Amino acid sequence: IPKPVISNVDTSGIKIFSSTVTASGNQHLGSSIIPVSPSTVYSLSIYFYFTGTSLQAAPYVRTAVNNNSLASFAYNGDTNYLNWPRHKWIRLTATVTTQSNENGLYMSSYTGDFIGEKLAFFGFQVEQKSFVTPLVLGSRSITGGLLDVTGTGTIDLTRAGYLNDGTLYFDGT
Repeated sequence: IPKPVISNVDTSGIKIFSSTVTASGNQHLGSSIIPVSPSTVYSLSIYFYFTGTSLQAAPYVRTAVNNNSLASFAYNGDTNYLNWPRHKWIRLTATVTTQSNENGLYMSSYTGDFIGEKLAFFGFQVEQKSFVTPLVLGSRSITGGLLDVTGTGTIDLTRAGYLNDGTLYFDGT
């Protein structure tokens, strides 16, 4: 499966992780635990590729401490994977609020029982806010500069950055 093409993002350093069903029985595919703060809102996004007809468990967010399901990923707001496109990269998203004793989240999924089905993930992103933004390699803060995602190279606001709610922060100069 080739990597997805993401405008204005050099993905050469990002690896695809995938699973192919080679025998009867479902197979687990998930990400490592992402450290988080308790009682905090996070948005998660990941590029998803699926070639099969069924998933034992569609992609979802699990907690590290309580080891329970916190949210299902959605494609354009739809959490029913049967409605999602096949044989192409799509971006899945989820928004969660961590529990008061939580210190980690991870993404999990299971392929189905059909030999030859493929499942792949790419470009996992976690943000401390209630909505997702375009994939960015690295991190953002109020001290970070704006990124030109238009491809025109016209942004020249070196003293502006993003707040967690997605609005711009200007330092007055």
